[in-house]
Amino acid sequence: MVRKNASTWSAAALALAGTSYLAFLTRAPESPPPPVRETPALGDEENVRQAFSKWVAAHERAGGDRNVVLGLGWSKALSKEYTKAAGRVRLDLLDGAVSVEARNLPEGVSEVWLVDNIDRPGDSCAPEVGDAFIRVGSLVREGEVARLEADLGDDAFAKFDVDVALVAREGKGPVSGGVLFGSPTFFQRFYRQATRAGQDPGQHLAMLEHPARSLAVRDPMLALLAPLQITQSPPSPVEQGADLFFNETFNGNGRTCGTCHPANNNLTIDPTFIATLPQSDALFVAENNPDLAQNFENPVLMRQVGLILENVDGFDPPETNFVMRGVPHTLALSTSITGIPGAQGGGDDPNTPEIEGPPNQNTGWGGDGAPNDGTLRDFATGAVRQHFTKTLARVPANPLSAISTPADFRFPNDAELDAMEVFQLSLGRQGEINLSTMSFKNAVVERGRRIFNNSGGALGPILPADPDPTVAAGKCRFCHNNAGAQDLVVELFGVGAGLNANFDTGVEDLPNQPADLIDPLHNPADGGFGQDADPTDGSGDNTFATPPLIEAGDSGPFFHNNAIETIEEAVNFYNSDAFANTAISGGIGGINLEPTEVVAVAAVLRVLNALENINQAVTSEQKALAASNLNKAKPHILQAREEILDAVEVLRCGKLHPKAVGNLVAAAALLQTASTTSNNNSRNALINQAIAQQNLAKNDMIN
Repeated sequence: MVRKNASTWSAAALALAGTSYLAFLTRAPESPPPPVRETPALGDEENVRQAFSKWVAAHERAGGDRNVVLGLGWSKALSKEYTKAAGRVRLDLLDGAVSVEARNLPEGVSEVWLVDNIDRPGDSCAPEVGDAFIRVGSLVREGEVARLEADLGDDAFAKFDVDVALVAREGKGPVSGGVLFGSPTFFQRFYRQATRAGQDPGQHLAMLEHPARSLAVRDPMLALLAPLQITQSPPSPVEQGADLFFNETFNGNGRTCGTCHPANNNLTIDPTFIATLPQSDALFVAENNPDLAQNFENPVLMRQVGLILENVDGFDPPETNFVMRGVPHTLALSTSITGIPGAQGGGDDPNTPEIEGPPNQNTGWGGDGAPNDGTLRDFATGAVRQHFTKTLARVPANPLSAISTPADFRFPNDAELDAMEVFQLSLGRQGEINLSTMSFKNAVVERGRRIFNNSGGALGPILPADPDPTVAAGKCRFCHNNAGAQDLVVELFGVGAGLNANFDTGVEDLPNQPADLIDPLHNPADGGFGQDADPTDGSGDNTFATPPLIEAGDSGPFFHNNAIETIEEAVNFYNSDAFANTAISGGIGGINLEPTEVVAVAAVLRVLNALENINQAVTSEQKALAASNLNKAKPHILQAREEILDAVEVLRCGKLHPKAVGNLVAAAALLQTASTTSNNNSRNALINQAIAQQNLAKNDMIN
């Protein structure tokens, strides 16, 4: 987390850090500096290996290659027409069996196709002439449900990679007639490539750590997670994904993924950060490109509230079919994208009895932010068509077509989607804390922890109230177990642990929202999850995905509409009439916190955020210590420094732990010096001193 805010460090913090750091740390409030433009190094390949290891265990319990499940959904990126239909494809890649089920299909949409995207210059993730295709058959309707069972033979997938599954309009074919789309995640693709290469499924995890060069050359997918020192490929997989994420424009209007998810602002944007950007920044393309002046962005709401225009239900009609949303950070995604099976239209459990369709993963504010079957891998295809286009015609490039048409962008290819998914999965925290067993040294913070965890007896003996009657019932853990994004009730009732849920918290009903006050005519109702052909009443079912809270303190503003500015105000929202009038509030018996109790809950979230900043900083510092020279060490040092400055800001704004703030300020100064120190021993000594200061800060906060 690397949020930068223009502010002046307190005199007490400077004194604790030492006067020699004064020139480095002083901020002039009347002329705030722009954010640091040197890009820190983000991501950790070890995070991906750990996530893959967990995924493999679950995938093999479900049947492995004999039970590969893809969701089918309308794709903002690829679909030729809008539909609310959804479904699932189940593949047995060893015996060649295919099972398809879809609901609410439009008349005339029934042909099921599988696509193997052939790797060649100009290829993309979209089905194109020159790709390999298998026509599976036609769905047969049984009321609202249409089904297809097919046996393609046990050699059908011996040399055929299923990159896309789709349902097309009859007679149109997969290139021009696709309506519903689904595609495998990177983990599914990598697992299949590994097993196809002859690796025992029980041994392929070791291959991620020690892949054979010959194997990597023979099967390029296997090189994607291979350590750099073994494959000797120029960048590591995470570095490849980061380069695409922050630098690749996909032949569009100049934007990249990093335009709205910048590395030096916690992978999100807010009005304070936006104000530091030059007019030439690609974020302001709607102000600089006449072809995008209307219905592409709302520059007023972007600059003043940090909201981005999203056509979540398709692009027509562009003047009415849109919502305005903030930019969610992309940290700790592994902890927040696993949806509840059977809920929100589906889940990622292949054993779900009722096949409802995507999303397979919860992404974005609505939980359905990705196109196709709703997986993180496909998030980029929707983002490119939405945000990267040169004109509102949104024509994708097709260099393989004989017809020459001016293109507004190009879609990523499969390798690019894989790399960007790997990068996003590598970011931030990968596991959950145990907030029930933690103990904080600050009495206010410790009381905030107990308020956060106190259920108030809403579930009776299943989750008893805090034994101390003076501890208020915050009931926060019902939706944010361990201050993450996991649903506690789902876990308690045996559906499964680590699942992310959608809720209607009533935030859309808040009066006097900033966007409503600033531009009421261009801030339509936002219904959250799900598409609705009539957006006048707000698309979807009015639910939004639960975000993790550990990263919240330095990634505001809050909620999908950026309606709340501080973490204290976000906690206090749950005292509001807007929340009290919701079903979830009724289910838990409401929330009623006094102002001091609100501050206490916010305090524990601030401290958790700062502790996570320190943990991430140490990870970067360890990489810097292992680097052979300054050029390799510097990006990791910069990342660690930004994490520490982030922790300082989070604590300082809550007036918490001044001693720890002083230690962190000193650590940041040491890292700044280390970032320009070419001598390895001297640089590493500075880094180790910084780590020591960070440990002192942690010791001041937590037992």
